[in-house]
Amino acid sequence: MEIKLDKKADKILENLLSNSKNSIEYKLGLKISESILLLENEKNYLLDIKSIKANKNLYEIRIKSPLNYRIFYYDNNGKLYIVLDIIEKKTNKLPQKYFDDILKRMERNL
Repeated sequence: MEIKLDKKADKILENLLSNSKNSIEYKLGLKISESILLLENEKNYLLDIKSIKANKNLYEIRIKSPLNYRIFYYDNNGKLYIVLDIIEKKTNKLPQKYFDDILKRMERNL
């Protein structure tokens, strides 16, 4: 499976991995990288994945860590996964505007 990272997601991951190796942010960056590799190698069953109601091909991977991060990605009919965003989820529900922005980025990446 091919994985493509949106510019925003790539920058967030790069920032996390630029922290000192003992920091929680660096360890989180490693967990996110590992999750993306599992997705790429079609080992989705090892990930905590939830579908998003805003779009049937939009998914969220929940990263178990003290910082409560999420990876949002688009499944392009099993041919390509596009990682659209990596965020720290601070509330139970994200606003619709957030999903509108993600869907716009998805369209730009197709």
